[in-house]
Parts: sequence; C-alpha cells; structure tokens
Amino acid sequence: MLNTLLMFLLSPLLILQGVWTRYKTEKLPEPKGDRSGNINCSNKFSTNKTLTMWVIGDSAAAGVGVESQKSALTGLISMSLSKRHNVNWQFIAKTSYTTHDMLNHLSNIKHQPVDLVICSLGVNDVTSFISKESWLLKKELLIRRLIKNYKAKLIIMSSLPPMGKFPALPQPLRYFLGQRADQFSLALLELCERYHGVIYLPFDQPLKAEFMATDGFHPGKEIYRQWAERVTGCIENELNFENDKN
Repeated sequence: MLNTLLMFLLSPLLILQGVWTRYKTEKLPEPKGDRSGNINCSNKFSTNKTLTMWVIGDSAAAGVGVESQKSALTGLISMSLSKRHNVNWQFIAKTSYTTHDMLNHLSNIKHQPVDLVICSLGVNDVTSFISKESWLLKKELLIRRLIKNYKAKLIIMSSLPPMGKFPALPQPLRYFLGQRADQFSLALLELCERYHGVIYLPFDQPLKAEFMATDGFHPGKEIYRQWAERVTGCIENELNFENDKN
C-alpha cells in the first residue's frame, strides 16, 4: 500500500525518468545470424530424436546484448541440446515486444507441433501501463494457445530479471520497476503451477553489472551463458523424467 502511494506521488518524476532513460540509453541492435535452422547430432549416443524448439519473446529472446546468435539464448540452447538430440530450432522474438505483441504475432503463424517453447516476455510489459492482472490474463492466453494450437509439450517461462539492479535505470525509477517486476514474476510462478508441462524458471543467479551489455539493460555473454545452461538443464531433466515414465 505504501509503495502504491509513493508511486502515485512520484509519478511525474518517474514518467520523466522513463522518458529520459529511453532517450539516453544506448540502442543495441539484434545480433546477426539466422532466425531458424537445424543441427544434427553427431554423437554416437544420440537419441536419434529431433526436438522442435522455439524461443519466443522480446529483445532478450532475440539476443540483444551480444554480437552473434551463437552467443545468444537460442544459439546456446540449441548447441547444447544437439549434444544428444537433433534440433530444429527457431526464435520468434523482437525488440520492444510485449505479451500482447507476441499474441498478435502468433496469430499469423500456422498451427504446427512444437516440442519445446522457451519464453522471455515481461520487461516491456513492466515498463508499460498494463496492470499485473491484465498481463497475467494475456500470459495465460499465450500458454493456452501454445498448448492448443502448437501442441507444445514443454513450455519454460523465464521469470522477469531483477530490474531493480539494472544499471541503466536511475533511482527511484529503478526501485519501483524492480518491485513491479518482482510482483509480475510471483504472479507468473503461480500461473505456471496450474498447468502441466509449464515450468517457471526463476532468475536466481547474481546480477553483476559487468556481466550485462554495454547499455546496462540487456544481458551480456555471461548472463546468456548461465541462462541457457539453466534452460538446457531443465529441458534435459524433463526429457529424462518422461523417458523414465515410459
């Protein structure tokens, strides 16, 4: 309640800080590289199974902050998974995308089966005026569409990053966006727990400024590496669990 009151009282300052931050923050491009591809596993212990993988979301899902898709989330995950599986990968992501934007984008993609979906969405929702409740409804609609239209077997929803530690954000804007991001993440966790095959992936590694991109807002190589490592571990655990059941 106190935070809400403070945010209301400081809203003119927060709006000005938001406009100024957008103006002065370095605009980094999406890294070069293919947006889809196939990797065949050469390991003799390969499962001989082809995994169809999508990475969907915003600028972080698109790899902003590194120079090549090989160092970005999709490239790192697909290469890691290819040690045991054939991988048919694609990323559907764009800088500034909100959850609403992704829903619109998916409406133009034909229905097809997808094994894995890794989702990074929420930062642009947090910086917008959308309420947590409205965002959660859109997030649930996204999950339902991925399951119904694309038969997604495993959906990994990454939590929002700790925006309260972003170097690019001035105080008190940093504090309030950090609080809002934490609230969105908690709501996302509760949503994921209601769906089988939907996993919430928390951002629980330390966020060091030197590991971020030069704009102080996007991940750098080390953060992408750690993120991809945790996603891959989660996928392999789920695949092993399903194999044990069968």
